[in-house]
Amino acid sequence: MLKTKPTPAALRAERDHLIAQMPPWSSILRGSLMRYAKECGSRGCKCHRSVAFRHGPYWHLVMHRGKGKQKNYLIPASKLRQVREGRKAYDRLWSNLVRLSELNMLILKSER
Repeated sequence: MLKTKPTPAALRAERDHLIAQMPPWSSILRGSLMRYAKECGSRGCKCHRSVAFRHGPYWHLVMHRGKGKQKNYLIPASKLRQVREGRKAYDRLWSNLVRLSELNMLILKSER
């Protein structure tokens, strides 16, 4: 089966469509959303006897800061949905940037 090369105009149209689909910058959150359950400081508490009784869940956004460093941010339950949407926006932005770079290279090659 023969594959036809897309025209430079078609590549530009796809690129413009992709740019229009980018998430708003104000919603982007990079990091990993982690769920934790913890033991408290009270030795008599049942959380020390069984994992099932640990306190939580507590949600943290873990952001990597380079050279093995990371920062954990406690996320209140009221903000969990917003953080999840920000993470999805980041993933969408990243995949769009990868495709945008590919399109830009194809456009450069087609204009030789």
